[in-house]
Amino acid sequence: MPADPEAILDHPLLPFSKNPADAWTIRNACEGTQIFGGTGSGKTSGSGRAIALSFLKNGFGGLVLTAKNEEWPLWERYCQQAGRPLSDLIVLDPKSGFQFNFLDYEFNRPDDETDEGKHLTHNIVSLFLATLSTGEAAVSNADPFWNDALRELLTHAIDLAAIGSGDVHLPDLAAIIRSAPQSRAEIQSPTWQKKSRCFELLRAAAARAPALKKENPGRFNDLEETVAYWLSDFPNLSEKTRSIIVSSFTGKAAGLLRSPLRRMFCEKVTPATDRVRPTETHRGKIIVVNLPVKEYGEVGRFAQMIYKTVWQRATERRRLAGDWRPVFLWADESQYFVTAEDMLFQQTARSKMAATVYLTQNLPNYHAALGTRHGNAATDSLLGNLQTKIFHANGDPATNEWAERVFARKLQVRPSFSTGIGGHSQPASNASTNVHQAYEPTVPAIAFTKLQKGGVPPYVVQGIVFSGGRVWKGSDFGEDATAVMVSFPQQPEPAKCSRPN
Repeated sequence: MPADPEAILDHPLLPFSKNPADAWTIRNACEGTQIFGGTGSGKTSGSGRAIALSFLKNGFGGLVLTAKNEEWPLWERYCQQAGRPLSDLIVLDPKSGFQFNFLDYEFNRPDDETDEGKHLTHNIVSLFLATLSTGEAAVSNADPFWNDALRELLTHAIDLAAIGSGDVHLPDLAAIIRSAPQSRAEIQSPTWQKKSRCFELLRAAAARAPALKKENPGRFNDLEETVAYWLSDFPNLSEKTRSIIVSSFTGKAAGLLRSPLRRMFCEKVTPATDRVRPTETHRGKIIVVNLPVKEYGEVGRFAQMIYKTVWQRATERRRLAGDWRPVFLWADESQYFVTAEDMLFQQTARSKMAATVYLTQNLPNYHAALGTRHGNAATDSLLGNLQTKIFHANGDPATNEWAERVFARKLQVRPSFSTGIGGHSQPASNASTNVHQAYEPTVPAIAFTKLQKGGVPPYVVQGIVFSGGRVWKGSDFGEDATAVMVSFPQQPEPAKCSRPN
């Protein structure tokens, strides 16, 4: 790839009309894409397939999140059809044997990322909260106290692990929190001291304190705050308050600490299993996190959201030098995977050559996923940062009416005719023609209910495309149209996959 990312931004990926000026480019892709379409509309096999193949043919690396079991075989077929070697496709699931210790990765960071922010406790705390606090899964939708309390708990658990042992691993964090003192009296108990991982690390950290005070005074201050929290603040909380705070952590972490996710995401990584770092996608690999929500449920979703968040942060930190590639983030049934981090990531994604593609049935999916209190505003923010919007056949009024507003209105000139019959003194009829102007929808909502869905010959899926700030030159919607109708060919017969399910 050229050293200057700007040099390839206008490289065409897909033709969206017969006019070359309407090509969809890497620049457009890196400004984000949202695809809507009802069940059976052909959004995955139509525009989704066309975009995926364009990425693969142009050497992109990428991350694929999965809601359904058939996602990774689909991407294997895409690689075959695009001429990409299957060695470029890496499947992360219990069968693969690959591991990704997300805490160790985020805390230590590999050498091919920027060094700023390495070993910062805040980075891991915010990673947890970004994935814990999504939609109705938030610790509390009403009182910020619980989020603040969880942040405090995580901060001191991470600092204690990092200073006391030199490593940060999820099983150790869980052990610290579960073995923390429940009262001031318990702190003095020899039985508790002997069995408590929390006390063991407090003692190890105390042994390091003199050297830490001399070598890193700021970190020594962190240790003092951490000791005060575990030996004073935490045991002084009421039993109910302490229980709620701990449960907000353990309730989510429990799934990751059990088989098979514990080995995949929490245990020590070896050179043989270390093939799924986010930086692999920066060099052209396609990583499929094969923990489908439909099979693994909430814990599969949580694990994928953690990986996605780490990937987004690693991509924002990457240096566009050496053997870099444009990358993509792909989520079909994207309502399962959206977080507040998406809005922040998308604001700077283009500068890091990262293309987000989200596919979902309708707008209410996002409202439901992002919660009842702020769902509409969060949805507006997310979609406002995804500049390409593709609409396939849909029967959802809210989505279709919103799409009508996306394409806006344009001034239309309409003729009108009138006729009249004369009276006794003027028996002949008379007619007149008038012209009036009015602003009417570029694409009325009803148009989205009539689009071709494919599935039968000639296997064509229709989609109407919007791209922020763009006027289409070859559009059937008239001059200066903000909409273009695109016919996407389907692949009716799937190729055979080499990896058994």
